[in-house]
Amino acid sequence: MTHWSPEIANCFHPFGEEEGEAELHLQQQSDKDFTLTSGFTYKCGDSHSIDLGPGRLQETDLTSVPSSMQWMVGSYGRHTFAALLHDALIRGVATTSRHFPTGPWEKRVAIDAIFFEALVCLGVPKLLSRLMWAAVTIKSRWNSGNLRRALTMLWMASVIAGTGLLVWGSLSGRWDAVALSLVLPLLGATLWGKGFRAGVFGGYGVVFVALPTGFGWLASGAYRLIQRIAGDRVS
Repeated sequence: MTHWSPEIANCFHPFGEEEGEAELHLQQQSDKDFTLTSGFTYKCGDSHSIDLGPGRLQETDLTSVPSSMQWMVGSYGRHTFAALLHDALIRGVATTSRHFPTGPWEKRVAIDAIFFEALVCLGVPKLLSRLMWAAVTIKSRWNSGNLRRALTMLWMASVIAGTGLLVWGSLSGRWDAVALSLVLPLLGATLWGKGFRAGVFGGYGVVFVALPTGFGWLASGAYRLIQRIAGDRVS
């Protein structure tokens, strides 16, 4: 057998074992959902192990990525094991000797950190791993109460303002506006508190992926509209 990613054996092992390379076996349940019929054990360095038994993770879409952003990261790839691990921990179907904080927000932060650790262990490129970590952290903040949701909205507003200033300043030759646009995401990241680093990566990531993602969103929307006109089922 050809092992396309030797990094897998560094952190993802067959279920119940501490060495060897885990394998993925999926059973398709719908257009987008799968059941993981195999299992694995995650152990990175001297960290505690996390076990996911066969068949425990059901109705997973692998990596939840909007179609407009699949130019940057696909629903599967080098990051797949990390995405499945994150999904299993969020759903509480994995068993672990790790001690998680009791508070729901603090626990979610710890799970997101494990996701990032797994991405690094799998050899996901540095920039992409940090953008993916920022993305799951944004989702965690959004789902963690009205205050964090409001702060996240303020952060999004600062990022949108920065993106708009960058475009306008570049087209009009207003380099002071360009300079301000590059500072706004950094200032907005202070709204993340202890998650400042993720806020920085998320803020600057949005600035540089917004344009191609916007084109992707328009193209995806146009295609779905044509599907509806043609009478096809839109998934």
